[in-house]
This record gives sequence, C-alpha cells and structure tokens, in this order.
Amino acid sequence: MKKITLVGVLVILCLYVLGQQKTIKPLTIGDTVPDITFTNLINYPSKTAKLSDFRGKLVILDFWATWCGSCIKEFPKMQDLQARFKDRLQVVLVSADTSESADKVVAFLDMRKKLTNFKLTLPYAVQNPFLVASFPFKVIPQYVWINSTAEVVGITSADELTKENIERVLETQKATLKEKNDKLLFNTDLPFLVKDNGTNDNGFIYRSVFTSFQPNLGSTIANKTDDRGGISRYSVINYRLKTFLQLAYPETSRIPHNRLIVEGNVAQGLLDQKYCYELNTPPISDSQVRALLREDLYRAFGTRLKIEKRAFDTYELNTNSNLKKSISKGEPAYKNIEDEGSVIILRNQPVNRLEGFLSGVLKKPVIITSATALLNIDVSFPAGFTNWPFQQQLKFLSAIGFDLKERQQGLDAVIVYQPIVNPKK
Repeated sequence: MKKITLVGVLVILCLYVLGQQKTIKPLTIGDTVPDITFTNLINYPSKTAKLSDFRGKLVILDFWATWCGSCIKEFPKMQDLQARFKDRLQVVLVSADTSESADKVVAFLDMRKKLTNFKLTLPYAVQNPFLVASFPFKVIPQYVWINSTAEVVGITSADELTKENIERVLETQKATLKEKNDKLLFNTDLPFLVKDNGTNDNGFIYRSVFTSFQPNLGSTIANKTDDRGGISRYSVINYRLKTFLQLAYPETSRIPHNRLIVEGNVAQGLLDQKYCYELNTPPISDSQVRALLREDLYRAFGTRLKIEKRAFDTYELNTNSNLKKSISKGEPAYKNIEDEGSVIILRNQPVNRLEGFLSGVLKKPVIITSATALLNIDVSFPAGFTNWPFQQQLKFLSAIGFDLKERQQGLDAVIVYQPIVNPKK
C-alpha cells in the first residue's frame, strides 16, 4: 500500500480544510450578509453583537487561528488600520478553528503579549461555526470585506489590506480587490501540475521540474513512498534556493548560516529567490533523491556546494565569575530565540544554544569552548537586545557570566560556487 508522508511544514500561509456544512449557504462577493450574530466575543463591551450593530461602517472579518503564524503577523497592521479609520471601520477577528476554546485563545494571546509586548485590542470571536461555514476557505488568513449596506465586496489575502483600498471602499461602497483563490491550493495527494494542480498529464514515467514562485500554493515539502520506503515523488513548493541547496547537501546543515560564502558568478540575491520543484521517478532511496536534486540544481542554476576551511574574525565566548547567576536551576526546559522583538529566553538549555543566536546578533561567528558548551543555563535577554549598541550588549553578557574575546581562526564554511566547465574542443 502506498502512503503520503509530509516531511515539512507550511510557511508564509497556514492551511485549514473545512468540512461541508449543507445547512448553511456559503456567501461570496456580491451577496448580502444577513444580520449575523457574533458570539463569544472578547475585547468587546458585550459577549455578543449583531452585524447591524456596525451599521454605517466597513466591516472586515479576519479569519485566523492560534497555529497560523502568517495570520498573527498581520495583527499589528490590522490594529493600526482600525486606529486610523476609527468609527468608519470595524475589524473583527474570527477564530477559524472552531475546536479552539475561548480559554485556549485567551491564554495564547496573553502569552504572545508577554513575549512581544504587543497588546491586542481588536474584538475577536471564538467558536462561531456559522461564520466559518458562511465564508469557507482552505487557506488562512482570509479577510471578508462587508460594506455599510451589508454587501460582501471582497474576500482577500493580506496583500489587499491597504489604507488606499479601505478609503476606496468607504467612498464608493465598491472595490476592485484581488480575490483570494483557494482553488489553487497545492494538493500533496496529487503530482504537481496534475488535475487540480495544473494541466492534466499522467503519461510520464520520470519527470523533474523547477518553476518560479507560485502564489496561493503555500509552502510545503512532501514525498510519496511505497510500502518499502521507496520514494516515487518528492515535492518542494515555494522555498528559497538556499533551502534547496541545504536539502541537497544535508552534510552542510551543521554549519551556521553566517558561514555561508557565495563565490564566482552566482547572481546577487539568487539564494533568496523562491522556487517550486518536483521529482517523479520509479521508487528510489532518500540518498538517490538528494543526488538527483543536486544535479537538477546544477542544471537549472549552475550551483554546487562544498565545505572548506576559511579564516574568520570570530568572538570566542568565555565564562567569568558571574556565571553562577546563570547556572540552570533544573526547571523544565524551554527556549524562545526565534521570535523577533520579544524577550529571548533560555531555560535549562545548553550554552551552545547561544552560539547561533549571538552569531546572528553580532554579525560574526561566536565560538563556544567545548567545556563551556556542556553547561545548562537559565538566561533571559530583554526585548530589544538585538538592537542595543555593541558595548551595552557586552556589558549585559558580562553581567550574566560571559565574556567575548576577538580571535581569528579557521572554520568550516559552506561555499556556494559555479564550477568552471571547459568548453568542448
């Protein structure tokens, strides 16, 4: 029996498939919205409200979920738009995942507030299955625009949320907004460009294809395997070329990103461009898939990777007498070092967790001695630490037990290069 295995996660868009609810007619652009009731409202004077309570305003329903990073990223912009247009606009956040209770959503937003110092003041509705069924979707975030006469004038992605578009709707009650098209969602159960994924072409035996970035497909990595583990389809959808190279050369993953060196005629910015790739083949091993991906990358972009020793100006991280303040007390392990702008927390974590974080902040490789790396620490870096002046950062590190010493040394580096090909004689 064949099976589909997801090996990656969805990035830039969050995916959510809604079950059919036959008793509720879905609404679309041009429809008049009935006087729907918002229930389980939070950040609002009452627990319920009707659409008619917002009569005379442009209403934007923001469908989101706690597991959707791209949804949460838009909250500050939505709040700024609400503040700008005041009583002419009403933004209501609608929890798209009706299985999430009010307590869970409130706890999640409280945690986000502590980490990011962002206080959400917009009203949000939790567990509203009627709203979710009225405006079905496959991809969130989704934004439903309802004008002052209760007509749906737009169902969009975040790109359409501009002050110019809002002003236009307020003035004309109409909109020329780009409609969000969920029909283009990439289906990992089907090969790329087959049936719902594009043109119908089922006759191939072997195929590999690169395309440019494809909007509305989300970002995913998936493969199809047989009962012996052989891979017959490998898909990488909307990822940076840098990620493709890391997938093709997994031995380079141990080397921090700030030791990536681009040489030769590799175009500026090429590694950050996003592409789609799919390989269809008789069942082969994982290592064979990576070998074919390496060759396809070379054919499409002329690039290869290698590991070489290079001289780097580094900071060596040493400890001082203040380290006793930071030795872990043995509480449950926790870390938050990716959330930009929030408090950086390492609790009961090895010191070497600092290596990548400080290397990114200081723009130089930070090397931790093997003895120091074995220690577990509890430290918190204040929000904004990454933007502090260098001397202030050094002072803070010293106070929690760490000193930096400049040192030049040879380190393994990942080299992106284009091999020189001798022309045929």
